[in-house]
Amino acid sequence: MEDLKYSLAESRARGTIRSVRELVKAIRGYVEHHNNTTEGFIWTKTADAILEKVARAKATLDKITH
Repeated sequence: MEDLKYSLAESRARGTIRSVRELVKAIRGYVEHHNNTTEGFIWTKTADAILEKVARAKATLDKITH
């Protein structure tokens, strides 16, 4: 999604997107291309490992915010 934001910002800076209609067309083109070329996400950690990490992060945040 970040690459979409930068691409649209560059297009706007160059003046190649001049209207809302052109902006919508550019976004739809990006989404269509992304959906047609993306690969599935492969989890490399177990759910338990992710939840343990979240718990550690929460504990750390609780220490510094209380």
